[in-house]
This record gives sequence, C-alpha cells and structure tokens, in this order.
Amino acid sequence: MRRTEIYIVTGDQELLQNIKNILSFEGYVVTGSATHASQVLREIRTIKTDLILVDSNLQGIKGLELIEIIAELSIPIIVITDRWQKELATITQKRIIQTTIVKPVIPANLLPAIETALATNAEVNKLKNEVDFLKEKLEARKVVEKAKGILMENMELTEEEAYKLIRTQSMKRSKTMKEVAQAIITSSSLFKKK
Repeated sequence: MRRTEIYIVTGDQELLQNIKNILSFEGYVVTGSATHASQVLREIRTIKTDLILVDSNLQGIKGLELIEIIAELSIPIIVITDRWQKELATITQKRIIQTTIVKPVIPANLLPAIETALATNAEVNKLKNEVDFLKEKLEARKVVEKAKGILMENMELTEEEAYKLIRTQSMKRSKTMKEVAQAIITSSSLFKKK
C-alpha cells in the first residue's frame, strides 16, 4: 500500500524535526520541507505530495498569504499556529485549508488532523468529479435535444424517431450521441437561409 506523502513548511527547526519524527514513526513519508516562504514559492509547481503542513509563522511572506497561493494546487493544507486566529476560521470555512493545529504539535492532534484532511479532500475530489460528469451529461443532453429539434423540423420526424436516428447513427459510426448531434447541428447551420 502506498504511504501518504507530506510536505512541511516551517522556519522553526525544532518544530520541523518534531513533525518529521512523528510522521516517520507513524509511517508517513516526508517528501520535503521548506524553511522560508520564498523556497516554497520557487518549488510550488513541482511539489508532489498528498498534504502540506504550513506553519503560519513564516519569514518572507505571511503564512496566510502563502496558504492562499498553495491552495491553487488543490492539495489539502493543514495550518500550524501558535494561537487560534479569526483569519484561520475564515479560510477554513472557505475550504482553502482543511484544518488548523495549535502548537504544541503532538501525535494526538496531528494524526487525526492529517487523516481527516485526507479523507475530506478525497470526498471533495470525488464530488468534483461527479459534478463534472453530470455537467458533461447535461451538456450532451442539450446538444442531443437541439439536434432532435432540427431533425423533427427538417425531416418531419417525431421526437422518438429523431432520437432513434441519432442513436442509430451513433452506434453505426462508433461516435457518442453528442458527437452525432453536434454534427447534425453543424451541418444544419451550413444550409440555413440567412
């Protein structure tokens, strides 16, 4: 089974070592770490990881600004902070980060946060995929409906006959019904009177 990979962003060497120890003991893989925001910004597009831990106290850029940049990667983010901050509540509600951990970082608060963040991210990705699939189906349905209308008008077919014709052509040509319907729409627009 593939082990979870985690990238750590903190300028605090003691915190970094503590987190690395906890993670390695629990079987996680630390894919890398950065001690300065500018380092993360340089590496941001090449980071291959399942989760990013970010210390909100960073040099060079505010941790919260960095978090908003990292969020574009669609990788779950957990923020480590000295104290609870209202800004963290806001970005957690906006789903920019999964959760926060208030220092000191101990296994009892780090490990459940990691597993929850990963599970939440997996569910969000699953829902995004379902939404994309349903949008595509709806778009295909709209195209097929428009093509049916064209066939009904130009060939004086019933709705069922127009649908069957599109479906039959789809099977004969090994094309999706949307592709056949799009071809009908395109070809009908070539012959429309202006």
